[in-house]
Amino acid sequence: MLDIFNDIKRMSSGCLCGESHSMATGTVYVGSNAADRLRDFARAYRSPLVVCDTNTEKYTSLFPGFDKAVLPGDSHANELGTSRLFEQLGSGTDLLIACGSGSIHDITRYCADRRGLPFVSFPTAASVDGFVSTVAAMTWGGQKLSSPAAAPIALFADEEVFSDAPARLTASGVGDLLGKYTALTDWRIAQILTGEKLCPAIYSLMSGALGKLEALLERRASGEISANSVEYTTLVMESLVLAGLAMQLQGNSRPASGSEHHLSHLWEMHVVNKPTQALHGEQVGVASLLLTKFYHAHGSFDFTKPRDLAATFDRSYVGSAFGELTDGILAENLADGDPRTSSLNFTASDEQSRLAGEEISRLIAPERLERYLKLAGAPTTLTELGLPDSPEFIEKTLAFAPYVRKRLTLLKIIEAK
Repeated sequence: MLDIFNDIKRMSSGCLCGESHSMATGTVYVGSNAADRLRDFARAYRSPLVVCDTNTEKYTSLFPGFDKAVLPGDSHANELGTSRLFEQLGSGTDLLIACGSGSIHDITRYCADRRGLPFVSFPTAASVDGFVSTVAAMTWGGQKLSSPAAAPIALFADEEVFSDAPARLTASGVGDLLGKYTALTDWRIAQILTGEKLCPAIYSLMSGALGKLEALLERRASGEISANSVEYTTLVMESLVLAGLAMQLQGNSRPASGSEHHLSHLWEMHVVNKPTQALHGEQVGVASLLLTKFYHAHGSFDFTKPRDLAATFDRSYVGSAFGELTDGILAENLADGDPRTSSLNFTASDEQSRLAGEEISRLIAPERLERYLKLAGAPTTLTELGLPDSPEFIEKTLAFAPYVRKRLTLLKIIEAK
């Protein structure tokens, strides 16, 4: 991990793509005795505060003498979760330590950003790729949004801690990683059709992480490595951290988030389904599998075909799914309500259409992706997520998920009017 991290840091000082990349996380350590290293790191601060929930509070014993803010175990990254942390921030607090998984990190990074405080990541499970992200996946007024937030100045992941996490959490992390197949395809297609910037080095970083993950899962298939081994969980954690660093370098979540995350966000907004107990990475993995089946079954697609943007963003149509969230959804997609500002407003040539079609053909086969999810012990069906597995629900999910973000994805193009 150290060698890769040093290579990434060199990208921030000069990249062959010609763009300047920056990285806020200056220290990354994944391994044994990480808690000791964090304690040494925090000595430069007067009053560190460890942010945890009732599930991860037990790990605060690793930081004797540090104040702690304990949130409920079912905390979510929303208005209530952030207000609970704001209430516990002392006037002298000068460092926040996120001790937990996805929601704790999003709550901590959001509050750290708003208070101008540095924060350190101490992940307790290899469950998501957002530990070192520069955005917080928040839910405001029922709408899932990506809020600009602080990246951690350092990450310390202790193998004795995250290897002790429930196997379901590690499987969720693998699901989040496997979602990069569709995310990278979306990114490449957007570059081909609209000229969106794509850094080859960052793209290779993510595709390389997928290659290593495939090799790891094949070792599981052969019985060479077990799901609860330190080696397995460490390699998953390192891949998740790499994904987060790729987002930092890019300046947004494009290298790690595409149409599969939009499906997950839609389900989390509960506008087409009832709430479930599914984890983020579980949803992303199933969403990516659903999309690979849809894309490969869709066959060839004419990207030169004009799109009726006014019909696509018709208020009554959008409102049929999003209801009272419609204003926020339209604002997310359109500047000043003008359909011409949509990411769908592009004109593609026959050559661009051909190249985009080739990208679809190179997307991982659904059977292979399903096998990897099963090897990881992750869900592969909507039913396992607690969602309806009906043609009607799938059709509605595919139709409305693209509205969750302005970002251009293959699904957004296919589903446009």
